Amino acid sequence: TSCWAKFNQFTTDYALLPETLEKQIIKLSNTSRAIEAKDLQYRVLRNTCITNNKLYHMKILDTPKCTLCNHQTQDSTHRFYYCPQAQKTWQLLTNITSLTLRPHYFSFTTAILNVMHLPRNHPLIILTNITRHFIDKAHSNSITIHPNTILHKILNHSEIFASFEAQNESVGNVGRPSGKFSEIWSSIAESCRSLLKPKNPQTLPLDSP
Repeated sequence: TSCWAKFNQFTTDYALLPETLEKQIIKLSNTSRAIEAKDLQYRVLRNTCITNNKLYHMKILDTPKCTLCNHQTQDSTHRFYYCPQAQKTWQLLTNITSLTLRPHYFSFTTAILNVMHLPRNHPLIILTNITRHFIDKAHSNSITIHPNTILHKILNHSEIFASFEAQNESVGNVGRPSGKFSEIWSSIAESCRSLLKPKNPQTLPLDSP
């Protein structure tokens, strides 16, 4: 118990106004898709996600270094954005959405907070949560995830959500200002299929030059 209590000694690893964090937490509480990924986002926003830097200061690890890239400190900003694994994963997500109905550049703000000014359960919000979950798994298991693995996972999620949203829309829930969610998910799935085609330069291994 005393070990977990020490997390309260740490401030956030990123400079964000409390009001901004509160708004994102409220929006997240109303999101009902990808529950496991949503739980991780709660921990990121509240700065209770376990990092090597925290474990080092709690004297559980001998070093705060990142286990994937050997950076001198692995805090939340490094784990979820600045680590090469995270950077290339977010770039891959930018590549995916560039071919969809809702192109988006996934910046540091997106990685830590989410896509701003979108309604709850919007595909880009869910996609960001899922991607963050992939990055967290890579760090937790100290493995580098190949882009094609991420593409296949996002493709599977997109197909499931496209079908789910299409069923919702078929019973009259289509009055969304950002368009039909099923169409956005379908365009994300189609983008993944395009990027998975052989010899596509955007799906080279993460360690390629």
